[in-house]
Amino acid sequence: MVKVTALGGVGEYGRNCFLLKEEATNQTILLDCGVKNGKPEQFPAITEQLASTIDVVFLSHVHNDHVGALPLLAAKGFTKEIWLSEASLAQIEPIKSVWRKKADVSPYSSSDVDKLRFQSFPSNSRGKWTKLSDHLSFTWGYSGHMLGSVWYVLQVGKHIIFFSGDMSLESPLLVTDYPKKIGYDVALLDTGHSGITMPREKSMEAILASVHDPARRYTIPVSISGKAFDLMYLLYTNLPDRIFFIEASFEKSAHLYLQFGDNINSAQQAAFKKMLQSERVQFGFEPADQRPGIYISEQPVVGCVPISTSDLTAQSFYKSHPDLADTNNLLKFVKAKQYLFFHSRQKDLRHLLSQIPHYQSKHIGGV
Repeated sequence: MVKVTALGGVGEYGRNCFLLKEEATNQTILLDCGVKNGKPEQFPAITEQLASTIDVVFLSHVHNDHVGALPLLAAKGFTKEIWLSEASLAQIEPIKSVWRKKADVSPYSSSDVDKLRFQSFPSNSRGKWTKLSDHLSFTWGYSGHMLGSVWYVLQVGKHIIFFSGDMSLESPLLVTDYPKKIGYDVALLDTGHSGITMPREKSMEAILASVHDPARRYTIPVSISGKAFDLMYLLYTNLPDRIFFIEASFEKSAHLYLQFGDNINSAQQAAFKKMLQSERVQFGFEPADQRPGIYISEQPVVGCVPISTSDLTAQSFYKSHPDLADTNNLLKFVKAKQYLFFHSRQKDLRHLLSQIPHYQSKHIGGV
């Protein structure tokens, strides 16, 4: 039997952290270890006793709501390996710097950050099994959510578990691998945008209509993420008469896309590289810049027309998680005895379960 405990992430958007215990082998695994973003951040309930039982951690990607509680895990005594992709590991050092800066207002110290032991699996192990012990093996594929994001299939004792991490099935840039159609004992699925159905083409039509005037300044606030680079690429290719002003902090992440080419759809690699070299794309700008164009940054740029891509009720919403149609598509591939649907706000989770009544009795996370 596999016992699944959600330390966060179910019925809320963020704080994704899931504990698996396979009782026959006594293997205990932590899948992601995130916080709920905000001021203050909300941490999962990790204790010294719980940390002492964990054998290994698997990270799906390096967004704060999936990794932000790792220093707390170290503070509670965890010293074992934390597995992640090579592209995710390449993004860890700046994140560690942020953790150290936040230590004074967090339930850990800056020294706890240095206790974390990250271990990456090679890119050429994708789709292959890696054996960690007599009782634990795993394989993985790309999940399309951000550079380095992956899903996992774990074999723990005699049980097979699927963990989607965060998934995007319609990224124009990032590779999304579909898991094999095998029987799973437990499947943990990202259903973050399952309260709506919003095809990417429809979103882009609305966004393009919102930035129709080449003489105006538009601001698109978005975090450094797969979504940010999707939007940058799609807008650049659809608006050949525009200049794009990108916050300087995005530049290093953009060039990492070129370093990890196997994570990028082969048909778009050359065009993405050409975009980064184009005179129409400028990394770094002054707040007082008055030049017309499209400004992409983590915070809105004052004086520009704001375009919201994160408001689920807006026509210009751009999804970065599975919507209802995507979730139904995933369920065709992931057949399991039990499911845990995560990353959905409470009302969206209720809506999802109302739309897939066959799965209500198999959902183990409550509503």
